[in-house]
Amino acid sequence: MHGWKPMGTTPNRDYLKKRARNPDGGFDRKMVEYEIERWNGSYIQNERQMVSWADALNLSFALEEAFKEGEWESGSTVHSFILFCKRGGFSIE
Repeated sequence: MHGWKPMGTTPNRDYLKKRARNPDGGFDRKMVEYEIERWNGSYIQNERQMVSWADALNLSFALEEAFKEGEWESGSTVHSFILFCKRGGFSIE
């Protein structure tokens, strides 16, 4: 809506390595690669996936358009999120 075309997220390799930790301190490389291969670009689940700088910026522009059209009141948390997105990419946590 309002011009945002989601680019999709990318998996967070560091997070996946932590999730695949072995008792010896290493990690299951095959499990990490499997998770990366099956990644669908979702924004929904909280898997510390990464939103790119360009995608975050485009989302901020779309939210600004929605804000201008009166979909939110001034001072809302949406305004704070717009500023957050303008700072660049982020992980969903």
